[in-house]
Amino acid sequence: MLSGRVYGREMGVEEVMAVVRRDAAYYRASGGGLTISGGEPTFQADFCVALLRAAKVEGLHTCLDTSGCFSSAVRERVRPWTDLFLFDWKSTGAELLRELTGVSDAPIRENLERLLEAGAAVWLRCPLVPTLNDQQEHLRAIAEFSRRFPGIERVDIRPYHRSGAGKWRDLGMEPISDAIAEPDEASRDSWAARLKAAGARGVCRD
Repeated sequence: MLSGRVYGREMGVEEVMAVVRRDAAYYRASGGGLTISGGEPTFQADFCVALLRAAKVEGLHTCLDTSGCFSSAVRERVRPWTDLFLFDWKSTGAELLRELTGVSDAPIRENLERLLEAGAAVWLRCPLVPTLNDQQEHLRAIAEFSRRFPGIERVDIRPYHRSGAGKWRDLGMEPISDAIAEPDEASRDSWAARLKAAGARGVCRD
C-alpha cells in the first residue's frame, strides 16, 4: 500500500538556481553543471524547460536524463537548452518494449533520431536484463545506432539490479527481481564485448 508520505519539497526555478549557484564556480572549472532527472522530468515540461533555460543563461552546462517518452513539441522546447541528453534505450523491438513498459517505441525512437539529426549530444543508456532484453539482436541494434549517429558519444550498459524491489512493493506490485538474477561480471563483460564487436563506440559499463 502507498504510504501517502511526500518526500522532498516543492521548489521554484529560482529556488533551485539559488542552490545551483553555490557550486557554479566548481561546475565551470570542472566541466560539470546541472542535470535534471526523475522519474521522467519532461512530465513537468514547463518547469523543466524554465530550469534548463535559467542554467544556460548563466553559462552552465545542462543535461537531461530522460526515457525519451515525450511529445515532439516538448522535444523542440527542451532541445535548445540542453547540452547533453542521457537517453534510455530499453528495447529495440516494439512488442517487447510495450510488454515491459506499457508504451510504444515509436515516439521514443522518433525523438532520439530527431535529436541526433539536429546535432544533439547523447549518451545512450541501455538497461540490460538477463533473458529479457540482452539478446544479440538488441545489442546489434544499439551498435548500429552508435555507428549511424556521431552524436552518440557513449553507450552506457546499465546492468539490472534489485534495488528497486521496495519501490514496486510500495506501489502494491510484485517485483520481478526475485525471478531474475543480477548479472555477474562475466555477463557484463560479455555484453560490452559483443557491443564493441558489433561496432558500438564509447562503450562503458558499471
